[in-house]
Amino acid sequence: MLVSQGQIELAMREAQLFVDDPTTAWSLAQALRNQGALKQALEIAELGLTLPGINNKGNLALWTSELAEGLGKRAISLQARITAFKEMPTLTDYLKLQELEDPEEWPKLRKKLLAGLRKKHLFRSQPAVDIFLHEGLLKDAIKVVDQCSSYQSEPIHQVMEAAIASQPDWVIANACDRAESIMDAGQANYYHHAVNWLKFAQRAYQQTDQRQKWQTYYTKLRQKHDRKRKLIGLMNSLDQR
Repeated sequence: MLVSQGQIELAMREAQLFVDDPTTAWSLAQALRNQGALKQALEIAELGLTLPGINNKGNLALWTSELAEGLGKRAISLQARITAFKEMPTLTDYLKLQELEDPEEWPKLRKKLLAGLRKKHLFRSQPAVDIFLHEGLLKDAIKVVDQCSSYQSEPIHQVMEAAIASQPDWVIANACDRAESIMDAGQANYYHHAVNWLKFAQRAYQQTDQRQKWQTYYTKLRQKHDRKRKLIGLMNSLDQR
């Protein structure tokens, strides 16, 4: 209310006493920015990042970073972006951090960011995969998706595409296990997913010039599940590859 009335100085004094969580700080910082009080908005946003509580801290940190960069406060922008990355890492923010950091300091920061990502990847598999593959860290990406449910197919497919040339045996083992678990359980609604996994296995067998081994495996699968008409119908697409 004070901000809307143009009483910026009084609002700032009150904020030091009563702003006690990131969400409230962000709300006030946005109001200050809307009134053109950019320096004060940044001050309150920075305060919010020091307060306890996780609600909106990642979004606040990203907002703070963008505001600070616009004001030419590169160091503040960098630190806020690091906070944002720790809360909700993305490849976009990772690349932005590389842009903001001093080139000589980037290797050190890169090491810290990747170490943190390795600890948190279970909860953020897609961004972890995006970043690890961007850095050419295929083994790290494989570790992430090895712990992913088959329902998280997008990051797994992404890693399989990247690994099929250099790690075909991993692709074969992983894809076949996922496909067989669906087929053996008779999960008819997911048979199309099983066939998609088999397509990766087929390509990996072909990559290693093991077409006959694939054909033997594929034939045994068809024989084992020959009564599952829906599955067999979907598997027919593999005959044409």
